[in-house]
Amino acid sequence: VHFALTNLGIIHHLLPWNLILERAETIQSLYETDQISSMRRAACILHCIKNQLESGGESEPEISRQLVDIAFLPVLKRPTQYPENLAWYGDNCSLSSGQELVKGKDNWWLAGSQVCIVAESEPESLGCGSIPMSAASFLKIKYVPSSSSIVSHLLQVVALYSSEAKFQRDDIMKRFV
Repeated sequence: VHFALTNLGIIHHLLPWNLILERAETIQSLYETDQISSMRRAACILHCIKNQLESGGESEPEISRQLVDIAFLPVLKRPTQYPENLAWYGDNCSLSSGQELVKGKDNWWLAGSQVCIVAESEPESLGCGSIPMSAASFLKIKYVPSSSSIVSHLLQVVALYSSEAKFQRDDIMKRFV
């Protein structure tokens, strides 16, 4: 509501950090009953964080830590183009904390079997919308998977294609380029 009223120009105050935290803590239970509403709320929380950061509002260290730890961000579901027989790290979770996520829709080709990718589609598609850079940084969302995650993912791809006698260098390179 606060986000909508702010967008309409009706109110101009920033949502305090403790209320941002309070709202983030409700996402998981709301997700169980109304996934789209929970993603709309997650998108609003991200914009409230961005607005607080842009206005110079610093949160207490404990509130910052809790916001980083709360699983309120959506995990990207297995893309249709992703190989069915290759593990998808996000298969068993719907929400995750920022520090456990990697941003960037193309990162699933690099490490989809090793890390959760944040879903940045619109809330109606069960994403949280585009995450502002300041909010991503605050929540410790990574922009690039670790090199060990990339190597482990590539080894899984090679093992998969080798074991199925389909391993051809050109075939794998096409999937990653």
